[in-house]
Amino acid sequence: MARKPTYMELEQKIKALEKEKLNRMAAEEAFQQSEEKYRVLVNNLPSVVYKGYPDWSVEFFDSKIEKITGYSADKFNSKELKWKDVVIHEDL
Repeated sequence: MARKPTYMELEQKIKALEKEKLNRMAAEEAFQQSEEKYRVLVNNLPSVVYKGYPDWSVEFFDSKIEKITGYSADKFNSKELKWKDVVIHEDL
């Protein structure tokens, strides 16, 4: 039969859980601040921010691509449209 924890052991576990909770809250706050800085940066750059893949699919992180190509970022991000579909053949 397992022994029951002592009062002091329970207190230590509670303190450890409280510390973990504070650490997680601090990490969440830092993450939110980082996300906000990222969004401000991406939205204020005069160019598009994207990630390209070997199959010519691209993932855009803002909607500025629509002003350049006439196609929404969603069309590219869903892989319905690939970068090679908007580049003229001679430039491929």
